[in-house]
Amino acid sequence: MPSDISRSRSTPLITISCALVSYVHTLFGFLAFGGALVLALSLHYKKVVKNGVAGWPYEYWPSVSATIGDWYPERNIFQIFIALMSGPRLALVLLSSLLVSLSNPTSSRAKVLLAVGVLRTFSCGGWVYITSTDDHDVHDVCMIAYLVLTPAWMYISSGSLSLASPTSAAEHSSNAVTASAIATKARTMRRRAAFAFWSMIPFMILFFYRHKVQHIPGAYTHYSFFEWGLIVFDLLFDFASVYDLSRLELHVVEAAAPQRPAGPAERELGIPKLFGGSWVDGGTAAAVEKGAWSTPPQRLGGISAAQKSGYKSKSSSRDQDPVEASALRDIISLLAETYIGFCFWTTLTALHPTIFFFSVYNLAVGGHEVLLVSQVFALGFCLLPFVRRRLLVEPKYQSASVACVGSTALGAEVTLRTLSLVGMGCWWIANPLARLMLTAVGAMGFAVHSTLDWAAAWEREELQRKVTVWLLGLFLSSFAKYANHSNNPAWPFMNQTNGGLNGVALSLAVLANVEQLYVHVVARQAKLAPLRNRAAPQSWLSTVAAAVSAGSLIYSLHTYITDSGTMISWTWTGWPVTGPMAIPHGVFVLGASLVSLMLSLAIPDLGSHILWFFLGAFGSYQLLTASDWDAFLGAIAVAVFLPPIALPILTNAMQHHPLKIMLGAWLTADLMTFFQTLTVAYAFVPGGKPFREHSDAMMVAQLAMLLAGMTGLRMSQPSAAPRTRASLEVLSRKGTRLFKYTGAVVLAIAAAAAVISSVRLVPANSVQPYRPQERILTAGIWTVHFALDQNLYESSRRMSTLIGDMELDVVGLLESDLQRSVFGNRDLTQYLAQSLGMYADIGPGPDKHTWGATLLSKFPIVNTTHHLLPSPHGELAPAIHAVLDVYGVHTHVIVSHNGQEEDPLDRELQTTELARILREAYPHPAIFLGYVVTKPHADRPAPYKILFEDGKILDVHPGDGERWCQYLGFRGLDRIGYVRVSRYTVTDTELQVIKLRVPEVGQVIDPDTDSRSRITSDDALPKEWRFPHKFIDPPAMVYNKHKYSPFYFPLAFVP
Repeated sequence: MPSDISRSRSTPLITISCALVSYVHTLFGFLAFGGALVLALSLHYKKVVKNGVAGWPYEYWPSVSATIGDWYPERNIFQIFIALMSGPRLALVLLSSLLVSLSNPTSSRAKVLLAVGVLRTFSCGGWVYITSTDDHDVHDVCMIAYLVLTPAWMYISSGSLSLASPTSAAEHSSNAVTASAIATKARTMRRRAAFAFWSMIPFMILFFYRHKVQHIPGAYTHYSFFEWGLIVFDLLFDFASVYDLSRLELHVVEAAAPQRPAGPAERELGIPKLFGGSWVDGGTAAAVEKGAWSTPPQRLGGISAAQKSGYKSKSSSRDQDPVEASALRDIISLLAETYIGFCFWTTLTALHPTIFFFSVYNLAVGGHEVLLVSQVFALGFCLLPFVRRRLLVEPKYQSASVACVGSTALGAEVTLRTLSLVGMGCWWIANPLARLMLTAVGAMGFAVHSTLDWAAAWEREELQRKVTVWLLGLFLSSFAKYANHSNNPAWPFMNQTNGGLNGVALSLAVLANVEQLYVHVVARQAKLAPLRNRAAPQSWLSTVAAAVSAGSLIYSLHTYITDSGTMISWTWTGWPVTGPMAIPHGVFVLGASLVSLMLSLAIPDLGSHILWFFLGAFGSYQLLTASDWDAFLGAIAVAVFLPPIALPILTNAMQHHPLKIMLGAWLTADLMTFFQTLTVAYAFVPGGKPFREHSDAMMVAQLAMLLAGMTGLRMSQPSAAPRTRASLEVLSRKGTRLFKYTGAVVLAIAAAAAVISSVRLVPANSVQPYRPQERILTAGIWTVHFALDQNLYESSRRMSTLIGDMELDVVGLLESDLQRSVFGNRDLTQYLAQSLGMYADIGPGPDKHTWGATLLSKFPIVNTTHHLLPSPHGELAPAIHAVLDVYGVHTHVIVSHNGQEEDPLDRELQTTELARILREAYPHPAIFLGYVVTKPHADRPAPYKILFEDGKILDVHPGDGERWCQYLGFRGLDRIGYVRVSRYTVTDTELQVIKLRVPEVGQVIDPDTDSRSRITSDDALPKEWRFPHKFIDPPAMVYNKHKYSPFYFPLAFVP
């Protein structure tokens, strides 16, 4: 191939374009792998597709390792072509390093590239020619070295190896244009190949997990497809060097007499030097000066002053932004800002659960709720004159009629950033109240800092970037929850025992803030004037509209987007499944938000159009009124609607005095959160009744306030400072970078979420009862108090441990609706279902305004029906009526949570409805797991007799007179055991468990008769029928451990 760039040379004997090196390297690479693959498929097909889990026909495509390493002649053909490939490979590495050196003579990048390339080549030879049979350790070390060096190789050479930036008078010549085109082609091909290469890895991890851990037949074939993809894209990445190397040629010419022999012996014989040339003799400067290389380097170190003056870039004469960062610097800064956004949302979403932890345990307003408006207190404090003077640096260009933030003083910046991390750093403190206070301090720090940061960004016309990283932080937080069973691993009520990664999260936060402090110092040193100023104080109406719309934006994002499963829980109607589930469909909610964010970058004013508002209104209406897939359409619409409106709403807000506006915004957001809580908790707050079950009114108010901010921007646009062409070019470059880098982060989050959604699925073959041979069913009821233990730590792992130890096949969990902002927008069932291998029904969703009821079952769920029991006075009472396939016998199961003692009419009506449901299922086998609130055998209208007599079921232990809340009942099944397990510190309520034996199919047990009424020691039962003895500990206190109490030993029932 002739060179793409002509050179003036003496007439050579032979001319070879260095691009031929790339062609030969790639050809031998494809022949090595492709030849081995063709031979393997032809000669040993069924042998190479077979693995430790399955063979043909479940597995139908071989892995790379099986293809190249197991059989003759595939292995030999592969090794021959790899040997032929080694020469072009080393030449490619040497020539690539030469090009990098020519472009960056003062950088060590060329030396690092050369070292990495050579080591990578030798490590490849190590694992190719030393098989695991020869020496397992050496083979593995070489393979690991190759894999470790690959990211470094791709990173260093990810762009063009020969950057073209001609600056001479001939810069518009055809050579320069061609060089620029070549650089662009090389850079584009490399980055596309690198992206494709790395996108293979998450899917490889997924399918390898499904193969190795879950033992799913066919998974290794899918893994193999992506493994072959790695090979293809690795070769294509290096093939991109064909464009760069086309700028070099190898000439074979007759050697001239040496001008400067290396020594006396050589001088005497007239032998020329083995190596020479302008670059070898004088480096890049000499090569450019003598015309051997046409492109001046980017960095001019080592070049004479005269040369420098001729090579100066036009950029030095442009009016550039002094703080405009390099590409790498900008990427690091964007990642740091995104992570700080993650910390913002982590702290905010942690504050509300820590506050309402105390409210729930007190069952009343206890005064801690005042911290709900902690952000308002902080911003109000900052408005005090003596604080504001110390907090802000008033620039010289600020006039009395203009409210300008400018650059925050370094001391104030450090203080605010430090305070904002206090909430994330307090997880190790045992005292719940102390953690609450420190989390509130963190929320205060973020509220003040984000206000000042947004205001300064608005003045510098960089608000779009700030809003983007804020939203990216939100989506990163949502992804972290998606990956960690709906729990943010950085919350202060997480720790190393329940899925927390607090130390790692805090360390990254410190690094991100240090990086941003460096950026802040650079910006302050530049002393940049604002590109636009705020107008004189605007009307009170526009000010109020801006404040409430910003508050409604924060509330909306917090309520609907901070967890990908929140809106899905609104759509849930039970089994059989006729709609989306949090796993795997939560990835679509997250993906819709990510796509919408990219759309808002492409069309910045999209969120200010009235038609866009109608999309949000449609989605909200559909989400509220529909169910299953129809409601999911509304959820997707809401997820798409919210991100683009953030920029116009916050732009409108920042036109006003930022501290005052955000004070009003946070007051609005906090009050809306409180009012939303009252839609279900109206009975516990004086004056809460008007909000009862009025999510519809909340949604209308939310949309109206959002509309005020969306349209407010078009009504009031402040004048901007005059722009130069250069400054507009800077803004354009920044916008392009923001779009590209945000797109990369978005793709990374989306790809990782897609992998998580598959890994987190519970395979049906893993859901098995504990004692199928004995036909034993163990069921329990537990009020879990919103999955926060008495020490204010997330409790799902502690619950899973006890449920597993007790071998519960069916369990009802009450007070389990966590998909509200005051409970962290969590899903209790995600961890329990996966860790225990159970099917789950989350019961009536948040839009039904109950405290929640959940059913977990190791038996297939035939169908479920959700009920809202009559509640004229108190909160709505939820119930789940399920039909389970228990060893082939359809068994009815009720999980319910009746009202409180203060509402006797509610409890009577609710229990009457439960009795009706049970009675209509008579005489089929049935199990009752419920929260009743009554004394045993209490006369009507107390619920006890209504439930057991009218519902035609039997009490698990009529002689147990120490019950009040929770009750167990059964019908048509053999009761063989009963225990009560102390709560320890997991919750405030004990776990009650009944053990039953299911009759054989066709065998009928009299539903009205208790055939095993005699109570005895469990020694009378077969060993497989007994409860575990590890909880027998009479001297222990119930708050020190889980133990059987008040019955110190399991109760067994025999005929």
